Amino acid sequence: MAGATEPLDALSARWPRWVGELADFVAIPSVSSDPRRRGDIQRAADWLRARLRALGMSRASLVQTPGNPVVWAEWTTPGAASRVLMYGHYDVVTPGGRTEWHSPPFLPVARGGFLYGRGASDDKGPVVAQLAALDAWLSTRGRLPVNVTCLFEGEEEIGSPHLRALLRHRRPVARGPVFDAAVISDTRMLGPGLPTLVTGLRGSLAAELEVRGPRRDVHSGAFGGAIRNPAHVLAELIASLHDGAGRVSIAGFYRDVRPPGRDRFEGQPVARIITAQLLAQGGPRIAFGEPGFSTYERTAQRPALDVNGIEAGHTGPGAKGVIPARATAKLSFRLVPDQDPRRVAVLLRRHLARRLPRGVRLRTSFSKPVLPVTIDPFTPAAHAARAALEAGFGRAPALLDSGGTIPVVESFATRVGTPVLMGFARPDDGMHGPDERVDLSALAAGSRSLVHFLALMSKPAVHGVTSRSLTPPRVGAIA
Repeated sequence: MAGATEPLDALSARWPRWVGELADFVAIPSVSSDPRRRGDIQRAADWLRARLRALGMSRASLVQTPGNPVVWAEWTTPGAASRVLMYGHYDVVTPGGRTEWHSPPFLPVARGGFLYGRGASDDKGPVVAQLAALDAWLSTRGRLPVNVTCLFEGEEEIGSPHLRALLRHRRPVARGPVFDAAVISDTRMLGPGLPTLVTGLRGSLAAELEVRGPRRDVHSGAFGGAIRNPAHVLAELIASLHDGAGRVSIAGFYRDVRPPGRDRFEGQPVARIITAQLLAQGGPRIAFGEPGFSTYERTAQRPALDVNGIEAGHTGPGAKGVIPARATAKLSFRLVPDQDPRRVAVLLRRHLARRLPRGVRLRTSFSKPVLPVTIDPFTPAAHAARAALEAGFGRAPALLDSGGTIPVVESFATRVGTPVLMGFARPDDGMHGPDERVDLSALAAGSRSLVHFLALMSKPAVHGVTSRSLTPPRVGAIA
């Protein structure tokens, strides 16, 4: 793309420096779920603000919220044809057991073309790719080809509880959708070297169940066989949530579920690749789920309910004969259009209440309600993103729905502008698991794609493109 030649050359020359910057960024343990890491959250936000100021972005500041700060920066180009929002998050999930890592999670290590460390792929690597693309333009042209606003939050991993209020009240966003595109790079590619534009995300709902029995743990020799065991009851309740084939057994759960959008994708190449990936990562037993649907459909276009954790009674070494006073479980729903998390919460409460035996009490709480999102792949911004990904990676992107959830996307779609989900993570990056890593070559190709995207969005011709005039996307066009 001739108009971006000089910035692309600068990006290539400066890329090793940005890899070093990424290592510094990953070394900050900005775990948003851990109150003890508030100082590290602040350090990560300050790190981002400093980098944005060094690039020359105006009004690079920290916007305080009741939780973690949002990093906000702007660039205004007089007469620019487009306004683009770049979104990312600087918080990460807990690293879990340190013994499961081959190197310390917050001591980044470059190995075999990858950078290892918590947050390298989700989402600090893609954030740095965005910064590098902005740097490529500003260091060569002294300006950006479009108006750009950067918004980096520190609460995505805990459901973005305060960002929606910020979007409602902070100008210029408060006046309604004012951006032509909201670029989000917090999604996965279909595979190594296979660029992907995500066209849909599942919604979510988290639930916690607590079954209580006796006032305190009691001796199983004295009470076993005479009282209800909360752990037994919880196990029975959990078992009632699915039938033997893997279908959710909650009455009314599937009432609002649309059939998979078979007209949205060609399907078979994508389905084969995703099935192979999951089997490779999880073993043959992973090929299980709702009958009548492919693995791709089950993981991207059908709803799911999973148990994320169970805890009860004695968990230490050795035997201990107790009946626990309480047992807890954490569940997560992934929802599809037109499912509403609020209705699903009502259905779950009703299902559990009907099966709760006498002698125990049940408390159910909910969090992270997020609506599913379907994104039109025929918008001008999507057209530009497809062309940019092809230029950056050297091949046309696949278009597919994703089974994941990004809480802010629904808010962006209604209040900010067209979401453009062009992510650069590989399926085998180990997000949220031990030895998380990011493919540095994929990250560089992603940054090149963002350079191209800004150039394409600056062209008035892009804004003359309509859904009727767009070439149909090559959905799932993988050789």
